[in-house]
Amino acid sequence: MLLTVKRPLNENFEFRGRIFNIDMAFDNILTIFEIAEDQRLGDAQKLLDMLYMLTGAEEFSPGYFDSVENIKYASDLQGAIFEEFLSEFSEEDEYLIDILGNKFKPPKKKKEEERTYDFVHDAKYIYSSFFKDYQMDLYNYHGKLHWEQFLALFEGLSDDTKIKQIISIRTRDLPSGKGTEKEREELLRLKNIYKLPEREVN
Repeated sequence: MLLTVKRPLNENFEFRGRIFNIDMAFDNILTIFEIAEDQRLGDAQKLLDMLYMLTGAEEFSPGYFDSVENIKYASDLQGAIFEEFLSEFSEEDEYLIDILGNKFKPPKKKKEEERTYDFVHDAKYIYSSFFKDYQMDLYNYHGKLHWEQFLALFEGLSDDTKIKQIISIRTRDLPSGKGTEKEREELLRLKNIYKLPEREVN
């Protein structure tokens, strides 16, 4: 993130000769992640919904998916958008790419146990942490705060915020040795409370 360059909330993106206007507001990107994790939606519907949220293009309607070529195009477009605008996050969350299979080669996957937070599952903790550190009610910043700004603020949260405390619990090694039984039991209890749900692999 360069402080000398102000990133617009809506960024132009050229794909195969066409210009798409990508909505990079943080709340829109978080909605994309919610769609990706919604187990009630099929793969094609996720792809459709995410592209509509990102581009606002009316063509991404159920009727658009009437051929293999159109599905391939949509999947390639989604992959290209994520690679251009969300590649850093995509390295941690491979489920956001390749929704329909091997249409787009994802970055190197990280192991499930390396996940320390989830923007969907931890939403309420992130909200309270922003309010505590920055006095920011994130609901008031819908459509105003760029995704990169949100990420920078998220990474800068202090250690005494709720989300950072939870991340610490998830990553902390269990104590061992004589006299640490109660401490170990308490940390195990907290790890169980704040355990991230496993992701389904298609």
